[in-house]
Amino acid sequence: MADNIVEMLDEIEKEHEILRRRRDGVEDPRRISFGDSTYPTIVFEGVRVAFSTTPIFVYGDRVFVSDMPEKNTLTLAGIVTDEESRGKGLASKILVYFLEMADKHGIKLLLEPCPIGGYKGKSYLERKALTDWYKRHGFEQDQEGYDLVLAREPH
Repeated sequence: MADNIVEMLDEIEKEHEILRRRRDGVEDPRRISFGDSTYPTIVFEGVRVAFSTTPIFVYGDRVFVSDMPEKNTLTLAGIVTDEESRGKGLASKILVYFLEMADKHGIKLLLEPCPIGGYKGKSYLERKALTDWYKRHGFEQDQEGYDLVLAREPH
């Protein structure tokens, strides 16, 4: 993991809990999982943000995970707002905080704007609405003609 990413996560962890893989193999149920993958998860009040240091890319019309890490690049795997906290603007607030931290530490962010349809049985945003939400926060197409992966360079 690049030093800038470590510094950013260390700074975040001073204020917020980061759930990582436990050495004893017991999984914390608050960590975000999609399919067979469980991600390190930052816990904010009512919102959890999953991330990965493995970049993603588009090939053809599909998104793939790269096996070649990119320096100072972090992939947002998902943002999940707890059911009782939805509709209060917390996800936007936390995303802005996360973007400020990425800017401060020179971190490029990647994401696949994919609704978490089956996550705990709830999803309130369709793909287009989710893509538009991320674009309002400064994310852009990572490759010409594709909204499959969005990127945000540090400001």
